[in-house]
Amino acid sequence: MQTSIHKSSEQSQASDSGAGGRRWARRALYLLLGVVAVLALCLIVILNMDLGRFQGQIEDAVTEALGREFAIDGDLTIEIDLRRIRVAASGIRLAGAEWGTAPELARIGGFDTTIDTFSLLNGPIRIESLEVERIRVDLEQDEAGTGNWEFFEPEPEEAEEEPPGDLPVIVDLARIVDMTLLYSTPERPQPLRFSVAELAVERDAEDYLELHMDAALNDTPVGLDARAGQVANLVGYRDVAVELTGNLGEIKLEGQATIDSLLEPRRPTMRLTVSGPSVEYLTEKLQVEQITSGPLDLVASIAPLGDDMQLNLNGDIGEFALDASGQFRDLQALENVSLRIAASGPDAGTIARLAGNPNVPEDPFSVVANITREGPSIHVEEFAVNVGKTRFVVNARISDIGRPAGANVDVRIDGPDFGRFNRLLGLPGKLTGPFDLEIDVEPQADGSAALMLAANATDVQFTIAGSVSDTPDLSGTTLRVDFAGPNLRTLTDALGLADAPSEPFSLGVDLERVPEGIRLGDGSMNIGDDRVGSTGLVGDAPLEANTDVSFEIEGPNLGATLSAFGVDADELPTARYRAAGRVERAEDQFVLHDISAAIGDNLEYELQVAGNVTDHPDLVGTRLQLRTHGESLGALTDAAGVAGMPDLPFRVEASLERVDKG
Repeated sequence: MQTSIHKSSEQSQASDSGAGGRRWARRALYLLLGVVAVLALCLIVILNMDLGRFQGQIEDAVTEALGREFAIDGDLTIEIDLRRIRVAASGIRLAGAEWGTAPELARIGGFDTTIDTFSLLNGPIRIESLEVERIRVDLEQDEAGTGNWEFFEPEPEEAEEEPPGDLPVIVDLARIVDMTLLYSTPERPQPLRFSVAELAVERDAEDYLELHMDAALNDTPVGLDARAGQVANLVGYRDVAVELTGNLGEIKLEGQATIDSLLEPRRPTMRLTVSGPSVEYLTEKLQVEQITSGPLDLVASIAPLGDDMQLNLNGDIGEFALDASGQFRDLQALENVSLRIAASGPDAGTIARLAGNPNVPEDPFSVVANITREGPSIHVEEFAVNVGKTRFVVNARISDIGRPAGANVDVRIDGPDFGRFNRLLGLPGKLTGPFDLEIDVEPQADGSAALMLAANATDVQFTIAGSVSDTPDLSGTTLRVDFAGPNLRTLTDALGLADAPSEPFSLGVDLERVPEGIRLGDGSMNIGDDRVGSTGLVGDAPLEANTDVSFEIEGPNLGATLSAFGVDADELPTARYRAAGRVERAEDQFVLHDISAAIGDNLEYELQVAGNVTDHPDLVGTRLQLRTHGESLGALTDAAGVAGMPDLPFRVEASLERVDKG
C-alpha cells in the first residue's frame, strides 16, 4: 500500500514539472515573438521614414563640428531597404576660412551613392555606385602657410599607433564628372587649376579596380589609366599588383609594381619610367620656377637579385645626370644595405638655391658616394664631392652614432679659394686664397674619441685637438684650441663685426669639461703687442653660479689700443697699461678679488678695487674698497682735460657701501 502511494506521488510531481516547463517555454516563445515584432515594426518605420527631413539637424551638426557653415541648398534623400541604402543630395557647400578670398572651400552640384546594407554590419563597407558632379574646390594658403582646409589644431603624435584593420571601403563603380580644383598661394601670380572632365573607377570581371581619368592642369591635358588588385588583396593591404600609364601633356609616365604589403612593404618590385621633351616643359606646365634646362628622362626599378633586392635609379633631369644603385633585403629592417650614388651637373648654385642657399657660386659639380650598412655598422667609403675646384672627401665607419667612440671619421676639404668655400656654406665668402681643412675622429679604448681639426688659409689658421669623453654631459673632455691670423681687421670685416685693429692675432687656450662648467687653463690672446690672459672656471650659467676667473691684460699703448677698436680715446695718454684680478660668482653676488689697473711708462698710476657687487636692482649691499696712487696728480688730471691740479704725488683710499637711501 505504501509503495503504491509513493509511485502515485512521483507521477504527480513529474506531471506538474512538465506542465511548468511547457508554460516557461510558451512564455519565452511569446517574448521572442514580441521582440521580433517590435524589431520588425521598427524596421518598417525606418524603411518608410523620410530621413531627409533631418536635413536641418545634419547641417547644424556639421557646421558646429567644423566651425564653418555647411549647407545643403537642394534636396536630401535617404532611402533604406534590406538590400541597399541610397543617399542623394544637391547644392552642397562648405564655407571657406574667414581670412581667405574664396567664400566657399567646396561646392558639390549633385551627389548620389548606393551602399550595400549588410556590408555595414560585417565590413568592409561596399559602395555599389557613386556619382558626383559639378565639384569646385578652392584651396588657399596665407603668408604663414596655413591652409583654408585646416579645421583643427594638429594633435600630438602618439608613441605607438594600433595597426589599421582591413581596408574599410570598397567601391564597385564610381564616376565623378566636371570637377575643378584651384590652389592659390601668395607667391603664385595665378592659381593652379586642375580640372577633371571625368574620373571613373570600376570593378572588372577579374576582381581588379580600373581607374580612368581625363583631366587638365591649367590648359595642359592630363590622363591616367590604372589597374590595381585584386580587391581581396586591396582589402588586406597585401600582394597588390598595380599597372599605370599617364601623361602631363607630352610628358609620359608608365609603371608596374607588385607590393607585398601596402602598410609595411618589405620586398616590393617595381619599374617606373618618366620621359618628356624637356625639364623646361615640365616647370612651365607646373607653373614653378625653372631650375635647369635639358632632357627629362628617368628610370627607376626594384627587382630580386638572389637573396637581395636590387634598386636602380638613373637618367637625366635637364643638365643634371643621376645614377644610383643599391641592394637591400628588407625595407622595414635596413640592416644589410649597399648604396652607390653618382650625380653631376654644370651649376651647383641651382641645387643650392632649391635648398634655400642663394650664395653658392655657379660652378660645375659632381658627387660620388659608396655607403654600406651591415647590422648597426655604417661604412662610408670615399664620399667625394667636387664643386668647381673645391674638393670634399669623407671616409667613415660608424658603429654607434650616439657615442664619441662609435665613429671613425676622416674628412678632407681643400680648394684654391676660401671665399668660394665659405659661400658653399652660406657665409659671405670675403676671405680669399687657397685653403685646406682636415677633421679626424678616432675611437679610443676607454670609450672616448681623439679629435683633431686643423684648417689653414691665407687669412686664418686654427686647430682643435683633444679627447671627447663618453659621459652624458661630456665631463672629462679636454681640448686645446689655437687660432691665429696675420690681420684681425680682415677677419672681422669678413664676419661683418665692428672695427678691429689691423694687427696679427693669436688665441690659445686649454679647455676641460667638468660637472660645474668649463675650466680654462693658461688661456691667452695676443693682438699685435697687446695680450690678454685668463684661467679659471666658467660655469654653465656664468652669470649665475660656478664662475671663478682670473685675468691679466697688458699692452704698450692704451690709447692706441682703444682707438683701434673704434673707441674715442684722444684724451688718454700714449702709455703702457696693465690690468689684472679675479672675479668670482658667489651666491647672489660677484666678488672682486684684488682687481688692479695701472697705466704709465712705468705703471706709476694704479687703481685697486676689492669687494662685492650684489644682484639687487639698485646694487644695495654692494661694498667696495678703493685705493689709487700716482706720481703726479697734475699730469693725470691734465690728461683727463682738468687743469690746475698740483704736480705732486698722490694716494687716495676709500670704502663705499650701497644702502637703501644712498
